[in-house]
Amino acid sequence: MIHRLLLVATLLLIPMLAANAQSTTGTSITPELGFFGCTNESLLAGQQHFARFLCNLLEVQTVGAPAATAGLSQLLTTHDGFRSGPEGYGLHAGVNIAGTVSGKFIQQYALPALFHQDERYSPSPVGTRIDKRIERVLLHSVILRNADSQARAFNVSAIPGALLVTGLSNSYQPSEQQTAAANATRLGLSLAGFVAKDAYAEFLRDLPSWWPGRKQQ
Repeated sequence: MIHRLLLVATLLLIPMLAANAQSTTGTSITPELGFFGCTNESLLAGQQHFARFLCNLLEVQTVGAPAATAGLSQLLTTHDGFRSGPEGYGLHAGVNIAGTVSGKFIQQYALPALFHQDERYSPSPVGTRIDKRIERVLLHSVILRNADSQARAFNVSAIPGALLVTGLSNSYQPSEQQTAAANATRLGLSLAGFVAKDAYAEFLRDLPSWWPGRKQQ
């Protein structure tokens, strides 16, 4: 029961905190931003970070992906701390959704707005060598552009963000999922997801033209 209450409180508290957060002033942005050579006019202001967070929050995968992974985990019986059956699945899915929401809030709004950074990934120019494209993807987990100085800065949304999200998850995970091994697994998955998202953005143009979300180059 305590875990359920913590879960509900987490789901309700995050949007409330976001709605009352202070936003920094800024200028308009362009749709695609790069962490190499972007301009002040294209960088995100606090209000725009928040608007994009809300848009991402309303995506189908915010609920669909955590629900699907919870179902797979229950099916494979790798669900320590969650009971079997519909009730166990419901709690497991709720915990996963809470993790997704808190991750988007921390890594796509709170930290980027606080440190005046744009955490979004912009694909490399057409014609870039494959090794440079892979390097760009990996570097983005560490380096991006600072919104104020244009200098390269440490990407606080990646590793620090994943650490914060993992730490927060212990407030609503069952005790069996609060071990060092479980936390290390969640941290690893969070970082892997960050890199995978960037890799998808980088190599999306190489997929067939009918692929959902692919733009013609």
